[in-house]
Amino acid sequence: MALRDAVQLSSTTHDYTGGTGANGIDGDFATAQTVTGSGQNGSATSTVIATHTFGSAKKIEKTTYKLRSYTSNTGNAPLSRTHTETIEYLIGGSWTTVYSYSFSSPSEGTKDNDPGAVSYSTSTANVSAVKATVTTYCLAGDGGYTATSYIYEVQSFYTIKKSYAGYY
Repeated sequence: MALRDAVQLSSTTHDYTGGTGANGIDGDFATAQTVTGSGQNGSATSTVIATHTFGSAKKIEKTTYKLRSYTSNTGNAPLSRTHTETIEYLIGGSWTTVYSYSFSSPSEGTKDNDPGAVSYSTSTANVSAVKATVTTYCLAGDGGYTATSYIYEVQSFYTIKKSYAGYY
């Protein structure tokens, strides 16, 4: 038996919010679905979402993903930076979080959460979709700010079986 990426199946539909979505499923961990907000004396929220709905429910054995969140601000108060990243499975009509990261700081600085590619081994049945979400927020009262969210890649693998009719 072998593993196949359900996200790459022709029966899988894709829905993207923010950036160029297909960069998050191109098999290249160097390209990303990205949104950046930046400026002076204000705030920005940047969100990217990629939802991949399978043609039929799968038993997901492993999900590999690369997400990144970046914020930077300078200046005087008020100052704030937040990051949230999630990977969720749709199981029986309800979203279940399988990965979550959050960061919050009321101060000036830079935060770059870039852990690289991560594989999450699981054996979760009845998964009909996988969703990645990255949101960053940055505030600078009288200085510069940048908030960037990235989805580099999302892959969800299930076991294929061989029958006389072929693989399924």
